[in-house]
Amino acid sequence: MSFLHLSEPEDTHTLVYELLLFIAISVWVHKENMISRTQNQITNGWNETETIAVSVVCTTYNHELYVREALEGFLMQETDFPFEIIIHDDASTDKTGEIIQEYVFKYPEIIRPIFQSVNQYSKGGFKPLVYAAGFAKGKYVALCEGDDYWIAPEKLQTQVDLLEKNTEIDFAFHSALTRAESVIHDTHRWDYGRDRKFSLHEVIMSSRSFAPTCSYFFRRESLTRLPDWFFTMALVGDYYLEIFGSQRGGAIYTYKAMSVYRAESIGSWTERNIGNVARVEELTAAFFKTIPHFAEYLNCSVDVFSARRAEKHIELCLLYLGEQNFSEFRRHIDASFEQHADLSPRQRYIYRLRRLPRLLRFLIQSRAKLKSSL
Repeated sequence: MSFLHLSEPEDTHTLVYELLLFIAISVWVHKENMISRTQNQITNGWNETETIAVSVVCTTYNHELYVREALEGFLMQETDFPFEIIIHDDASTDKTGEIIQEYVFKYPEIIRPIFQSVNQYSKGGFKPLVYAAGFAKGKYVALCEGDDYWIAPEKLQTQVDLLEKNTEIDFAFHSALTRAESVIHDTHRWDYGRDRKFSLHEVIMSSRSFAPTCSYFFRRESLTRLPDWFFTMALVGDYYLEIFGSQRGGAIYTYKAMSVYRAESIGSWTERNIGNVARVEELTAAFFKTIPHFAEYLNCSVDVFSARRAEKHIELCLLYLGEQNFSEFRRHIDASFEQHADLSPRQRYIYRLRRLPRLLRFLIQSRAKLKSSL
């Protein structure tokens, strides 16, 4: 029997044996493909006359379970230009730093680490991705947090080619798959149906997450135009970076999923804040305070942010519904409808049942249980 061909089984036991052998070999092949190339193998394809074209910027904190996968995704990139990897560790208390050092030793010409001795994020006002991007040498900057990872070796080449061709655009992104624990879901998140361009207005008007952070790709110069208020007032930076990056010529999107977003990983922002109503209230209030500054910076009306404001109220109304604080639930769904009526089917569904919160809570919980059982 050839290793990758199932022969005609003589009996059930033979079939089971051959299936197990096939699975074992497939796993081994996959594992072998995940082993990093050497530094020379990576750099051999580079045009030696070019300077660094892309700075891959990765931020980590207590990501020992994930950071290898992130680094492997960077090192698998096949490009005809030089790239560097800048990885920032914000004083992790686990073995994240040791794993990073291991990779730095193997790839000293590619990986540049930044190690904090004291956690900077906990002090407030610190934006790790923006801070680490300040060390970038490349013409372009690709962002990825240490609990997410890339799955397409052509990701960087694709995005460089796009921005080289579309010189009026500073921001590129693509769809992503999601992973919860060990399960990767095939359905694309951030699915816009086809490769396309977005205007700045479309980016601003997006009510929910517009792009996965692990797909962000900027011209570096666009990240040097960030206003001072962004560093002091914006507590979470994703939405702002999308708009700043789209300010000059919009954004360009690739439909192919070239990265994996890890949902609710240990140590992630979501894991630290999910269910924490007081924290989400604080973040929402801080976002609302930045809107006048945003509008002035972009020379537009504050009304263009109505969809995002409405979605923030929906997030809060659902948190309060879960806690059975029905007065706050109704206050936030009413505020959402006032900000931007008919925002989405979800908003309409919640609004119609706002006077029956217990029924709505039961229906949402039942749907979640049914979905998890499938």
